[in-house]
Amino acid sequence: MLVKIEQKELLNALQIINKARDPMIPFGLMTASENGLSMTLVVQDFPCIFGTVEILIPAEAEEYGKVPVDTKILQKITRTRKGVLTLRTVENFLDVSGSRIETNPDTDWIDETLNTIEDVRKPKDPEGNQWKILRMLKGKSSGKEIAHSLSSTVPFALSDHSRHSNLSSVCWEWSPDGFRMVGTDGHRLSVAGVSSSWEREKKDSLSGNNALQFLLPVSIAKVLQSAVEKDETVRFSLDKIHEHRSRLTVQGSHFRTEMIQDWPMNYPDYRNAVNIPKWQGANVVIRRDDFLAEIKEIVQTAKALDGSDIVLLEARSGRLQIEVMDEKIRHKVAIPCHYTGVPFCIAFNGRYLMEGAGVMDSILVLSFSSDSMPAMLTSGSGLMHFVMPCSPHNSASGGDDPEQKNPVFWPEDIDMVPVSAVDPVVQEWTKKEATTRSRTNKHKRVVKGDTARVKNLKEENKVLRTENERLTEEINRFRQESALMRDELQNTSQELETLRAVKSVQEDQRVFNMNIMPDRKATVNIEGRDLTLQEGRVFEGDEVVGHYDQKKRSGQIWSKPISIMKGWTLQMM
Repeated sequence: MLVKIEQKELLNALQIINKARDPMIPFGLMTASENGLSMTLVVQDFPCIFGTVEILIPAEAEEYGKVPVDTKILQKITRTRKGVLTLRTVENFLDVSGSRIETNPDTDWIDETLNTIEDVRKPKDPEGNQWKILRMLKGKSSGKEIAHSLSSTVPFALSDHSRHSNLSSVCWEWSPDGFRMVGTDGHRLSVAGVSSSWEREKKDSLSGNNALQFLLPVSIAKVLQSAVEKDETVRFSLDKIHEHRSRLTVQGSHFRTEMIQDWPMNYPDYRNAVNIPKWQGANVVIRRDDFLAEIKEIVQTAKALDGSDIVLLEARSGRLQIEVMDEKIRHKVAIPCHYTGVPFCIAFNGRYLMEGAGVMDSILVLSFSSDSMPAMLTSGSGLMHFVMPCSPHNSASGGDDPEQKNPVFWPEDIDMVPVSAVDPVVQEWTKKEATTRSRTNKHKRVVKGDTARVKNLKEENKVLRTENERLTEEINRFRQESALMRDELQNTSQELETLRAVKSVQEDQRVFNMNIMPDRKATVNIEGRDLTLQEGRVFEGDEVVGHYDQKKRSGQIWSKPISIMKGWTLQMM
């Protein structure tokens, strides 16, 4: 196998797939083909749920092949590399751009993994006969909506290491209107709805109260959330293979998971809480950010006082009071709200309330039906979150005070107000919130525009400074060139003067004859004056300087002062 792949692509795929990796099965199957590089993980979270997770990574495969590799070690090595990586199999090792990882030498494991993958895609009964697949439904939805629903429900399911397989899963339920995702740990319940489109011929199998459920393990739900959040369309199908067996297939642009589930798996009947015929009693409309800011402080105070997370919620006129009680101190805060219905004072786990409100929209509605029923948190996104009330009494603090013995109360002789009466208020608050947000966004846009203009001015100033520096350098260069040109002009002028003087000398030059005497002397008459010159020596008189050369039979005489450079040429007779 020989593959060239981008480091970022491989690292992102490994980070996603390692969320579902079983510590007991560290190896994943890496396959190189004409489609690129695929990472396949065999998952068996619970005795009755198993399947595969496959991520296709864009890559250039020069040589095809399959190799099992420890995905955690491969992820660590990939982090230390940059750019394009070369993956090559060398004997029992996978070479990653110079670093080697030992692969699983057991070839039977590959065959067993391939058989498991084949069994998921084409299930067989215990006798080895292939089952007939009866397709129940098929549809598609937005990957962003699926990821948002999973992020709102997965945190409230039990840990994926729990033995309670039915609670350590997200319940994915299909109905004619779409599907829901449900997560619960027995104390709190989160329900998210996702819109979807079905094939017409499959929608008939979902009618009335006929709903189909599939329990998705938390580890697979986390992988699914990370893999499809950027996909515009995610396709899925739920096939009923046998009376006690079904298969879920989810496929995105570069992601595919197939899970086999043996029925029945009893999930808690959450509809008893969601479909309460009359959610009546008390309704409180608050702003989520105000609620989160105050309840966080209250929970920290409660933790510091008695080590618990229990807080009291009490409705007052126009405000919701959040309180923590201790025998020595009472700490309370209040936030503005719109309150309708009966007065109440109920204790809850503050951390559960805080975590539930954290996944809601900016306007939050708290609905209470009684002191023994869960409180419902809803928002405009359609997400519902339920939290069971609890007793605030701390037995370790004494408990003799009758006022603190059971502060939870719920009057029975007051008319109930349905939740629908709060809808106009929610719309009004939402409208105000939208107006405030619009003004804030407008102000941010203005500030952003001013910031952008200031940034542009700074950039322009920087460009001008750069241009000014360039012009200054050019001016200095021009000045230097001008000085050089002046020097050259001055030198040229001097040379011209010299040439003029030479030319003047040449024009004034005259030729005289000289007579050579036997004693190596010569005589010449210049303008009626006889001069005697000696060969090889310079003759210097009062007004002239001269000499002659016997071999060349010529000589020169200059008139004083020498600077005039007016000379005459002597020729031998």
